Amino acid sequence: MPVFDCHVHVFPDAIAPAVVAAMGQKAGIEPDYDGTRDALLQRLRDADCDAALNCPVATSPKQVRSINDWAASVNEWPLLSLGSIHPDLPKPTVEIERIHSLGLLGVKLHPEYQRFTPEDPRLEAVWETCAGLGLPVLTHAGEDVGLEPPYHSTPAGLAALVERVPGLILIAAHLGGFRQWDEVEACLAGTRIYLDLSFALGELPDEQLLRIVRKHGAQRVLYGTDAPWKNPCEYRQRFAALPLEERERRWILWDNAAELFGLHLPAPPDVAPEPTVETDWRQRDHALSLDDEALLTECRVDTFRGSGKGGQKRNRTNTAIRITHPATGTSAYSDETRSQHANRLLALRLLRWEVAMSSRCPTPRPAPAASLPGWRTPAYAAWLARALDQLAASGYQVGNAARSIGLSTGKLVHELARNSRVWDAVNHARSERGLPPLARR
Repeated sequence: MPVFDCHVHVFPDAIAPAVVAAMGQKAGIEPDYDGTRDALLQRLRDADCDAALNCPVATSPKQVRSINDWAASVNEWPLLSLGSIHPDLPKPTVEIERIHSLGLLGVKLHPEYQRFTPEDPRLEAVWETCAGLGLPVLTHAGEDVGLEPPYHSTPAGLAALVERVPGLILIAAHLGGFRQWDEVEACLAGTRIYLDLSFALGELPDEQLLRIVRKHGAQRVLYGTDAPWKNPCEYRQRFAALPLEERERRWILWDNAAELFGLHLPAPPDVAPEPTVETDWRQRDHALSLDDEALLTECRVDTFRGSGKGGQKRNRTNTAIRITHPATGTSAYSDETRSQHANRLLALRLLRWEVAMSSRCPTPRPAPAASLPGWRTPAYAAWLARALDQLAASGYQVGNAARSIGLSTGKLVHELARNSRVWDAVNHARSERGLPPLARR
């Protein structure tokens, strides 16, 4: 089962050890590593974690731009990053739009270090701009072990915020409010806010944690550790000990973050792609117009034993799936779960994306933003094919293509990054034309 840690902290190598040591001393916590990127990546490997999300915090307005520049420079799988905004930054909308264009996955805020409450008028432009761009906001919630009360963030304040700004995608760290979990259970659980588990496991009774998760819905809970303030390996063990259902584990460890941030695991290195053939775009559009059942009648489906994570139990049965569509010379593979049915559905979705890449229409038709389907739906691949047609017609100038489609540049980049094969193909085409690679979000 893939794992994404949505709450970690890294710093530039030159300052990381000193910063982490000082913060640890102030909070009375022994950090698990020195705050560098390489040290974190080793911890992720030790914890069998596929990737993580860096959550930087600007403690003054002067830090914002340099922090976001550095975050963009390290924003590459398996360490992705948010950007940061400070409440006192002049014209925050401009920087948030830059965060979006840099391909960062969202914005991190910290009410205690940045001294604001959710209803602070300085933040109104931040909330509205992030909502308009579809940028998730991850905020510290509750007490902070390194700071004294009174605290600025409460579960009730966060619940009121999302009621006031309906389009805001808000992630409340530390299960909605560190050491405020009675209030989380009373007024935040069940709202549309996402809760992350960072620095929460072992800090409240497992029984209360499970009540909050079940009342809130595991589909809106994200796995996170708050490393280096927690040890990722020990945190995985604590999570594994929770009596959750298998589907709840998968939602929390991967699916929820994958949908929220548009994540996609890199293809297995030992799986060779099927040979492709030149195909007419009409064949492409015909295949993408079919429902799943009809499309499968045109395909070859092979089952075999998966070679991914999951141990011996996973590999005793033929649960891995490869689906090949001969007419377009495309294929897709999945062995991410122990369920053959689930792998079939995932492989079929990936196949549609492969078909969407298989050829380009020389006279592209519109791919209007207003009709952008959900990325998990069959209709999404047909939209993607038309978007790629527009991109090819524009010479892979993303800004021009985005305007033709009716999306912001950042939103189009976000859609292209949902699939690593699409992403690599677009960047290869840009390289052939002397254009720089796109920054991944």
